[in-house]
Amino acid sequence: LILLIVIGITIISCNLFDSSDDDNSENDNLLCGTWVKDSSYNDTTILKKSNELNENKYGFIIYSNGEFVERKNAGWCGTPPISYANYDGRYIEKSSDILEITIQENDWSGESRTRINYIEIISVDSNRLLIRHISAQEIGMQRELDILNNDVTIVDVESYYSMYQYGNTLKMYNLKNQNTVIKINIDNESVDFNIVAEVNIFEENVTEKLINGWINNQHSDAIVPEVPNPIGTYSIPEQSYSIISQNYINHTVGYYGDEYDNYDIKIHFINVINEGIYNLKSFTAEALVHVLTKNINNQ
Repeated sequence: LILLIVIGITIISCNLFDSSDDDNSENDNLLCGTWVKDSSYNDTTILKKSNELNENKYGFIIYSNGEFVERKNAGWCGTPPISYANYDGRYIEKSSDILEITIQENDWSGESRTRINYIEIISVDSNRLLIRHISAQEIGMQRELDILNNDVTIVDVESYYSMYQYGNTLKMYNLKNQNTVIKINIDNESVDFNIVAEVNIFEENVTEKLINGWINNQHSDAIVPEVPNPIGTYSIPEQSYSIISQNYINHTVGYYGDEYDNYDIKIHFINVINEGIYNLKSFTAEALVHVLTKNINNQ
């Protein structure tokens, strides 16, 4: 009886998609396991079931707990000889035949990045799997980010729990109908106004309350527990934005002797497309920045 229960749990846990159709359910169970590329035809990749990944071929492992391991080209060049490596990730089902794969990997420069791919399941049996790698545009999954027209909440942070009255300026745009947060950090050490900007994308089923908790944790000591991390964080290239105006407002002296020159600045972002992931429409951000001119140690 115990053995039967264990077998039953394993079969159920291998279901990748929630389906009441018996034929679909049988196919879903077959997807769990190790698959190695056998051949390809046009845009279709044919894989065969295997006991392990092949060190010199493309393949992947689909685990019943949502984990995904992809074996792929480890370099930027596709000319033989090709070196392969394993990359860990996770998958979620987007429809009855679409998997969204999130992989953490290093690019050719060694910088870590998150990659989101989509796989269409064409057919599967106990020994063979036919798939097609598709773009987010094909299935309408690319995030369309428009600050002017989306349902947006803006969070501005200039003060933190600190002896200093002001710190870096943090500006966040929560595009609620896209489950995406644009985060802009403006350094307050000089009038150079060094900027770091990024796009943070959350899974579609993450609630607005949880995203608000994540936003809170970017600046507050009152940490909200158990908030999700983005499934992808993407730096906005420096060449995509520039300061178009900076106006001096006044001077402020803090409680502990720290002093600041206060500026109103405007940053213009041009249209940025990260193909298959997001399309950020051009916009202008306005922010108040308190440039530190004298710290608590009178320097």
